[in-house]
Amino acid sequence: MDSDLNKLSKTLMSLKKEKELKDFLSFVLTEKEIKAISKRIEILSLLTKGISQRKISGKLGVGIATVTHGAKELALKKKQNKVWKDFKAWRD
Repeated sequence: MDSDLNKLSKTLMSLKKEKELKDFLSFVLTEKEIKAISKRIEILSLLTKGISQRKISGKLGVGIATVTHGAKELALKKKQNKVWKDFKAWRD
């Protein structure tokens, strides 16, 4: 997974303009995948705002397990003292 993640992150970092990034994402991802990733980002945003997992599940129409997964990842990253809790995109 690390080599896949490295390849993906290097590719995304090489895209300098928003249009390039949008074009790339729409080329490599299906509409369903784009929606799923967007929902996961929204889950993280709502979790960082202190909204309960049940409310998030109901508001976004996702399973509680999906929200719980995001909450566990946030807790793990906070415990590891990573920047996740301060990531601005999740607070918007």
